[in-house]
Amino acid sequence: MQDFSCIYDLCLMVLRAFVQNQPIKLSLIKSGMETLYAFMSWIPLVYIFTSDLIENVLLPLIEHQQLRNLSIKCLTEIILINFQGSNPEETKQFQEKMLILYTGFISRIEKMLLSDISVFKEREKTIRTAPKSLTAFDNLCQNLTMFFTGVFQNHLPWIENVAANPDN
Repeated sequence: MQDFSCIYDLCLMVLRAFVQNQPIKLSLIKSGMETLYAFMSWIPLVYIFTSDLIENVLLPLIEHQQLRNLSIKCLTEIILINFQGSNPEETKQFQEKMLILYTGFISRIEKMLLSDISVFKEREKTIRTAPKSLTAFDNLCQNLTMFFTGVFQNHLPWIENVAANPDN
């Protein structure tokens, strides 16, 4: 566990520095994100939900085109976490973070995509104007689909409940 903690802290430190506009090579950022992504499914929940990983690191990285897909993949791994069986206090804390993740994700994606965008038309336009970008476009669509599938599959009932009863 001590070794993992050091690796996690190092990745977080590098990613935070990049988000804060410190000069860091993109290859180092990608390596840090790939490391987090590789470990995401078995990172202890406390590391994910008690740190600023979601709101101050991964969500801001969506805005960087070269890191967008990897950031969305990391966020998807988090959204796939099933925290049922946790005690009620932990469940509430995890749900609060998931809500921050979901709303932060939506607000960043809204900035990135036009509301009247047609994915089919955008793909056709990409084929005509930037065929080398087609794989990245397809990966983005796939990653967005995986994220929203994870939200709807694992968290929709309680998110709808929170939306219907914001005072609870």
